Amino acid sequence: MSEFVLRTNQRWIGASKWIVRSLRAYDESFADQFVQAFDNFYRTGDKGLVVQLANDVLAPYGGRCLKVFQQGRSALQNKRI
Repeated sequence: MSEFVLRTNQRWIGASKWIVRSLRAYDESFADQFVQAFDNFYRTGDKGLVVQLANDVLAPYGGRCLKVFQQGRSALQNKRI
């Protein structure tokens, strides 16, 4: 998610500890939400905040519903990821 946000905003993606630094340089508020969501996930196993953040990030790009090809089928089908 961090890479998607930074790349779509033409920012350096960083790696390891630089990911959060790169996010903060781009948008401090988003970086705080990102850290909170993943910190909560790693502490509790609850993915709710991560899923909500991902939905918010992807919303301007059509959300997370994609059409994908399945081998052995002749038609494309909607899949929820």
